[in-house]
Amino acid sequence: MLSHQIFHDLQQEPSNDPAVIEAQPVYHEDNESTQSREAAQRSRRKERKFLHAFRFWSIMGFTSTLMCTWELAIALSSFSLVDGGRGGFVWTYIGTMIAMSSVVASLAEITSMAPTHGGVYHWVSEFVPQRAQKYLGYVVGWMLTVAWQAGAAALNLVAAQLIQGIISMWQPDTEPPRWQVTLLTLAFGLLSTGFNTAGVKQLPVIELVILVLHFFGIFVVLAPLWALAPKSSAKTVFQGFEDNGGWGDIGVACMVGMIGSLFAFSRVDGAAHIGEKIRHASRIVPGSMAATFLLNGLLGILAVFTVAFSITDINIKLDISRTPSAEVVVAIFQKATDSKPLATVMTLVLVILIFGASLSVLATSARHIFAFAKDEGLPFPNLWRKVSRVSGAHDALPFNAFILSMSFTILVATVYLAYDDVLRFSITVFLSCTLTGYAIVLGFVLFKRLFSKELPKRHWSLGSFSILVNAFAFLYIMLCFGLSFAPTTKAELSLKTANWSGIVWVLIALFASVVYAIHGRYVFKGAGMIPSTRSFEELPSSRNT
Repeated sequence: MLSHQIFHDLQQEPSNDPAVIEAQPVYHEDNESTQSREAAQRSRRKERKFLHAFRFWSIMGFTSTLMCTWELAIALSSFSLVDGGRGGFVWTYIGTMIAMSSVVASLAEITSMAPTHGGVYHWVSEFVPQRAQKYLGYVVGWMLTVAWQAGAAALNLVAAQLIQGIISMWQPDTEPPRWQVTLLTLAFGLLSTGFNTAGVKQLPVIELVILVLHFFGIFVVLAPLWALAPKSSAKTVFQGFEDNGGWGDIGVACMVGMIGSLFAFSRVDGAAHIGEKIRHASRIVPGSMAATFLLNGLLGILAVFTVAFSITDINIKLDISRTPSAEVVVAIFQKATDSKPLATVMTLVLVILIFGASLSVLATSARHIFAFAKDEGLPFPNLWRKVSRVSGAHDALPFNAFILSMSFTILVATVYLAYDDVLRFSITVFLSCTLTGYAIVLGFVLFKRLFSKELPKRHWSLGSFSILVNAFAFLYIMLCFGLSFAPTTKAELSLKTANWSGIVWVLIALFASVVYAIHGRYVFKGAGMIPSTRSFEELPSSRNT
């Protein structure tokens, strides 16, 4: 598994090879001479001799399973069906894909400028002015720490709700207790942690199975709908807008309901987190990001159209509540195929693939905690950057970072007992914190372009469309950031249905700012304070911990 192969290289001793040292990124003040800037750019473009030669297709496969787009487009369809109806389900997915293409293109170009291992976290140090690098790097580091944990929790919760949907389908006369989903979520979280640590030797095989199932499993899910489901008319699907959330305006309802589609397209920058593991990263990573987005997006369109045409009016009236849940998908499958065994198999394919995505997201979460602790960004950094070697395995792993990464899943599973809309909460915490990093980096890149500031050279460029694409992407990110705080329903808003992610975002920002002022500014090293490649190599090995 790529995420764990990277952990191995995190613990190597610093290289004395002049070619490696020369290839390390160079961070400079804004008032440096043009000659120094050009030297920094040349150093970034040089090949890193210590890297593994991961290629286009392997990176594309890794990112495809991490995104899990068509699977989540189906599993989270209830978000759009509540706020938008079938018409909103179809059109918001298409609109999200079109708008997200500008974000993907912008991030791909940024990756070509700075193909580092830290993604957004290290891009802050590349593009933010020197006087704000340390503070914003600290805040973004905390945002991403929470974001990846929330993403893993959301995926585990979706898988748990799908299993709960299967149970409800086979026992229709029994009201399922909420604690079942809590226990199932915890079980998926523990399994994910177990596979990433004790079962790390089996991960390459599991990853291969997930990759194959990702591209062929879609036909296992959709073929029964093509063959057996009664079809709605095109007019009913494309013009079937509904405002079940009581927003009073179809346009607003559709925008609120697009959160599910947005989450399905998130994590597209996954390849950027392994940029320094790839030869010719400035060429290969942007191309793989764009190709992955396009392929997964097209598969998602196929899935969304099929499901939308397989839903009848009576299904929506009976099964779509005002609290979105992945359980709705099981009811759609069962009523469309009129077969409980077939609906069970179709749902289990989704469960396996979504759980596979949670494996990668959890690994990314632990890896970020590991790197952030190395930079003294977390309390008790020695605890979170400590690594131990698994018997018979190639890699030494940060067990404590994985345990911490499990914390948000435990929180979400517990809160589910009393909070109705916890799925939207965990998804929007991930989105709001991730979009914060995107907005900061893209905003400063756009600022430099508008005011003719120098940017690093790149092999993958948007050319004369750069400012237009970046500006549209920035505005769309800000729109999605605002929508991420909206609740599912306005008509029956209460403490149990409100979206508390906005409060969480403010608390994270305030906490990070206060801790930075009191303690962090004295100890935080930040990606801009030390060359990113070197910092990656100097992490302690298991022999020294």
